[in-house]
Amino acid sequence: MRATFSYTALRLGLFVVVFLVLYGAGARSILLLGLALVISGVISYFVLSPQRNAMAGAIGKSALSQYFVAEQPYAPASGPGWQVFNKHLLASATVPKPAQWSTDSYTMTDYDSVVVMALAATAVNSTNPAVWNASIPAVTEPGPGKTVVTSFAAGKAALAAGKKIQYVGASGVIDFNKWHNSGGSFEIGAYQPNGDLTPVTTITAAELAPLIK
Repeated sequence: MRATFSYTALRLGLFVVVFLVLYGAGARSILLLGLALVISGVISYFVLSPQRNAMAGAIGKSALSQYFVAEQPYAPASGPGWQVFNKHLLASATVPKPAQWSTDSYTMTDYDSVVVMALAATAVNSTNPAVWNASIPAVTEPGPGKTVVTSFAAGKAALAAGKKIQYVGASGVIDFNKWHNSGGSFEIGAYQPNGDLTPVTTITAAELAPLIK
């Protein structure tokens, strides 16, 4: 009981903190609530892992798998961008058990973030974030005449040839809105007794788009 109360209180407290920070930054309405839920959920996934494990032990794995569901970002493990990502991931000699990250959406988006920043810096020939930050949308958003690339190497070659590019990565299309947020899909998953997360349903980026405009 104590472990369950502790996890629930910390999870709620984390949501409140993120909510207040976003409110102070100017977010309002559905955007404020949605961002607070997503960001606090992502943070809790990593920060509150010990408390979540303690709760699972306290209430029992079978009860946890029956009643507890979780939300997390979702990206399908498919497409040319994902294939490039997965090929390099599995070939890594420094990542322990690399296959476990092949379908992990957090790993995919982290990988895409690094590639996007590198392409933005390449596009303006500068390693200064204050210079290349503004060029991020230029290498990710769709547009007429743009060359679609799925790796840093392909993007670098296209930029060197004077082409405009759209990077489509492991997590799919990256299209920033006016708040500099690229909305993706989310999944609702149920935990199994062995700790695996089984998808129950997905909420697509298209379904979320009207709520964050």
